[in-house]
Amino acid sequence: HYASADGTAVAGSDYTGVTGVLNWLDGDTASKPITILVANTAAIGPNKQLGVSLTGPQYGTLGNPSVASVTLKEPPFQEWIFGKMGTAANTAAGLVLADPDHDGMPNLVEWVLGGDPTVNSAAQKPAGAMQNQHLTISFTRDLTATANIVVEVSGDLQTWTAGSSYGPAGNVPATPATTDITPPGSPPGFTVVRDNSAQAPGAHRFIHLRVDGP
Repeated sequence: HYASADGTAVAGSDYTGVTGVLNWLDGDTASKPITILVANTAAIGPNKQLGVSLTGPQYGTLGNPSVASVTLKEPPFQEWIFGKMGTAANTAAGLVLADPDHDGMPNLVEWVLGGDPTVNSAAQKPAGAMQNQHLTISFTRDLTATANIVVEVSGDLQTWTAGSSYGPAGNVPATPATTDITPPGSPPGFTVVRDNSAQAPGAHRFIHLRVDGP
């Protein structure tokens, strides 16, 4: 027999409680699933726990442990913003594009660059520079953030070309548009990307970050 039990998560509001029986035929060593439906509440809150226990085996014995702890987690961005802002994450200040600390970086960008939405994080802003007639942009990624960062370049601020990208599915450091030139031995997450097109006399080049997610 299996059954769920409340911890900080409460059946009926955070999840649907379950009970049932798991059966194995002789010689069957396959895992058996236990499905728990989680409530999709609009409010952002802390992670919560519940337990699932196995009891009363017939024709066998239970191993140790026989109780599992299950954690109900918010999606990554929501978990981060709640950790920074608490219940204020459920106000307009907690929205993805909000900038509650007025430092010019919306919450989504604060997340991927390791900033804090409640503290002016101007020092975390990407920095542009010129290197041998090529624009560069440097920034420090929070390697725990599960969003995609794409470096884009343009000659007119109208049409942008995607270049180097970084995200949970993998990194693409070199493209026809840009190249990652991060110095060896740099701190984790620190990144420098160069525009592959040199800035010609009288012309303009632009470089910025695009963040996709959460």
